[in-house]
Amino acid sequence: MCTSDFFMRKNNLIFLPLFLATLVNAQENAWYKQLFKRASYDTSYVTSYYNNHLHVTIIGINQALELIVKNNETNKRNIYNPNDGPRIGIGLDYNFLSIEYSKEFSTQKNNINKSLKSQSTSFRFGITGRRILASALIQQIDGMHLDNPGENDPTWNPSNTTKPLRKDIVSTSVLGSLNYFFNHKRYSTMASLWQIDRQKKSAGSFNAGITFSYFRIHSDSAIGPRNQDTNSNYFPIQSNLNYLYGINFGYAYNFIWKKNFFANIFFIPGVNLQFGSENRGQNRTEDYYAKPGIHGDLRLMAGYNGKLYYGGIHYANYFLFSKLKTDTDFDIFNEYFRFFIGRRFDMKKQK
Repeated sequence: MCTSDFFMRKNNLIFLPLFLATLVNAQENAWYKQLFKRASYDTSYVTSYYNNHLHVTIIGINQALELIVKNNETNKRNIYNPNDGPRIGIGLDYNFLSIEYSKEFSTQKNNINKSLKSQSTSFRFGITGRRILASALIQQIDGMHLDNPGENDPTWNPSNTTKPLRKDIVSTSVLGSLNYFFNHKRYSTMASLWQIDRQKKSAGSFNAGITFSYFRIHSDSAIGPRNQDTNSNYFPIQSNLNYLYGINFGYAYNFIWKKNFFANIFFIPGVNLQFGSENRGQNRTEDYYAKPGIHGDLRLMAGYNGKLYYGGIHYANYFLFSKLKTDTDFDIFNEYFRFFIGRRFDMKKQK
């Protein structure tokens, strides 16, 4: 190493910390730093109960998954869904802390023999801010019911109320999205989704974001419709692995009526590229790459949001349309119903 190189590197070591400190100070107001600061809002449009308010909410939840597997050669389809029942629970929200617990309750639908029931496990979490809405769902379902047995089986007795259960079908879903709301000063996602804010005037916002999902369904035998022609060389699909990366563009609007009643529509469609593989048994496996698809997040909400009490209904549907490399279509609809009634308490006054 020559002497001049040595001194140049030594000077770099001396001045590098100074340069970094200057760079940090210059970037204090950079957009990415502002992104993580709590955003201000227009108080003529929004009232916030985020700080020092405890929200106690009684909830009723019903989740549903519908999977449609279509044979494009015959236009036949199989429709699958689980038959687990609704749940009731309680939610607590205080500043950044949010806890929600629910448990399945007995109905005629879910009081049937466990051997005839789907077994599902799910975990939902997210971050709702003024600018950002991030959400994720992890769900596994063991056992799916064939909802339309009479469509492909002429011998099916329509008076039979118990649909066939396919215990061998296992469905695993991971859904995640991140969306940015541009009019976050006047439109509050916290008011429309979780009532942590209260929208005082009608307002809406365009939004954009990204989506990722992973979906796998597998079984011991065919899940797709079979061809009735015994001479056909068609082998119905037995398992499928699908994951995608997509971008979203949408709009949300909160209608306010008589100050406290609201109706919200929230629609964020998107386009994606899908990757995965399909298996038709007997080692017939085929991969597919970069297939275009459509997905979306639709939410409808309505209710009452007053200074102390709030309540309403919240419907969400994450949908995915995908066409595989061959002759099969997969359509997935993941629905979520939430009924809620609650009260907020000003903990600062109580102190």
